[in-house]
Amino acid sequence: MNYPLSLTYFKSIWLIDFEYKQVNEFITEVHCCVIKNLLTKEIIRLFGEELNTPPDFLNDEEGLFVAFYGIAEFRCFLKLGWSFPKYHIDLYVEFKNIVNNTSYAKRGSLLSVLSFYGLDSLETQEKEDMRNLAIRGEPYTKNERVSLINYCQSDVEALEKVFPKIIAEREIPYALFRGDYIKALSIVEDNGVPVDTKRIMDFEDYFPALRAKLVKEFDPDGLFYDGLVFKYQKLLNYVQKYNIDWPLLDSGQLDTKEVTFKAQAKKDDVIQRVYQLRQVLSKTTRLKPQVGQDGRCRCMLSPFASKTSRNQPSTNKFPFGWPSMMRSLMRASR
Repeated sequence: MNYPLSLTYFKSIWLIDFEYKQVNEFITEVHCCVIKNLLTKEIIRLFGEELNTPPDFLNDEEGLFVAFYGIAEFRCFLKLGWSFPKYHIDLYVEFKNIVNNTSYAKRGSLLSVLSFYGLDSLETQEKEDMRNLAIRGEPYTKNERVSLINYCQSDVEALEKVFPKIIAEREIPYALFRGDYIKALSIVEDNGVPVDTKRIMDFEDYFPALRAKLVKEFDPDGLFYDGLVFKYQKLLNYVQKYNIDWPLLDSGQLDTKEVTFKAQAKKDDVIQRVYQLRQVLSKTTRLKPQVGQDGRCRCMLSPFASKTSRNQPSTNKFPFGWPSMMRSLMRASR
């Protein structure tokens, strides 16, 4: 695709934001949307049933749509059955590109961007209150509807403030290319990964007892564990008792990092069993599948989050980041 070389190509630039409710990353309700034309200052506010009819300008061949973390906005498009616009720039992505490898790299909220450029923003508590209102969902009072759509408009106005700051440092064709990637990734995130819901529920119900059984089987004499807790002092006692050559930290304490344990496990059968136990327990305690009403597991895919601009989804929520022994919980789509 040949992308426009500059913003002068566009006859309209639309800033857009939605408010919605989601459960386990599954969007259940889209409440409202505010869209502002940066060039004409026209503002469109849509709430509830007004969202059932897609705006005509979505098919504008010479229009640019600007969002902040556009995956969320395009997932609302999918929920509403709206078609995607041709051109999109995501200010979240472009800001990440600017501040990567700086202290701001991990601060990806719109509030952080406003702070970075020294711009005014909503108070954190007010923003949290409005987010909670969106999460609560319908029914809303008349005043709540007004408050929620006004909050939505405040985010659009924040986009208007940061857009010229961010875009001044960007090459437009590359920004548009990254915007297309965000559109595609929103479909991936919205689709989720189909999982065996019953087996996941069984796993969550029975695994606490199974974990205790594993500890009893692998450490029957309690040489290293108190209940489910690994004890450094017990490892130290074992190393000293059998005069094991174990790497030390600068502090003089035993090095208990995974790579060290793995190397020591090759030299001692008892340590090998403890290493295996630690692996199983550590990898399963952090497993937090978020399964939607449709039996699919979803999580934020966090595009451009790593230092090398790769996606960086949570490994305890993203099925393909789970330990290999847990991946049988995924299943083919029906």
